[in-house]
Amino acid sequence: MKDLERNGVATEEEIYNITYYGKGRMPGYGEQCTPRGQCTFGPRLPEEDIKMLAAFVKSQAENGWPKIDGDVE
Repeated sequence: MKDLERNGVATEEEIYNITYYGKGRMPGYGEQCTPRGQCTFGPRLPEEDIKMLAAFVKSQAENGWPKIDGDVE
């Protein structure tokens, strides 16, 4: 959480917005992402997938990024 908070990202909504629209050099992956230069030229993610990803990132950060079954070292 410290890293997220230090970068001004403390909520699921903020994680969602960065994933959808991008920030800095990181491109956005939302289906309706604009402006053109800020968004990925590759495949876009459906809104529901971005919501699930934001919830996952927030949950993992709150729990200290625990290992997930299937993680390979």
